[in-house]
Amino acid sequence: FDAFYGDDSSQQEIYLGSIKPILSHVLNGQNASVFAYGPTGAGKTHTMLGGPEQPGVVPRALLDVFRMTREQSDQLSGPPWTFAITMSYLEIYQEKVRQDSEPFDTVLWRSPCLADHYWIC
Repeated sequence: FDAFYGDDSSQQEIYLGSIKPILSHVLNGQNASVFAYGPTGAGKTHTMLGGPEQPGVVPRALLDVFRMTREQSDQLSGPPWTFAITMSYLEIYQEKVRQDSEPFDTVLWRSPCLADHYWIC
C-alpha cells in the first residue's frame, strides 16, 4: 500500500495525498488504479464517490483530468488535440465483483461540480 488514512481523514486530504500526484502520468499515457480497502462500513464507497456537498476522489480526479487536458490542449501549437478518457469503477462486495454504472449515473454524472463545466454523456 502507498498510504493509510485514518477515520479523521478528509476527502481533500486523501485526494491530494494519493490521487492527484498520479494524474500527470495518466495524461502521459500510463494507466493508473486507485484501490480502497477496508471493512464493511468503513467509508470506501463514500471516499471514492462522495456526494454533492463533499465530492469523493473520483469526481475530483475527473475534474482535474478534464482541466489538465484543456490546459495541455491550449498550450500545444498546431491543430487542436482530441483526448479520449476512459475509466471503470469496480466494487468487490462479499467476494463478488460488481461493475455498476449506477454510482456514476446518480452521484457523478449529474453532480453540479461537473455539469456546469463539461459536457459528459
